Amino acid sequence: MAAGDEVVIRASAKGRMEVERAEDLLHRYAGSVPRGTYPRGHLDELRGEWRP
Repeated sequence: MAAGDEVVIRASAKGRMEVERAEDLLHRYAGSVPRGTYPRGHLDELRGEWRP
């Protein structure tokens, strides 16, 4: 990790926290959802909801 990295912090057990770079999570899960899970254009619609 380096200064300025985005991180995810989570409680993993009583008295224990884990810190992981957000980019590492992206690489871990990218492509993990099989094609056809969502109808074409559905994720674009969801992303549109995030924008003000």
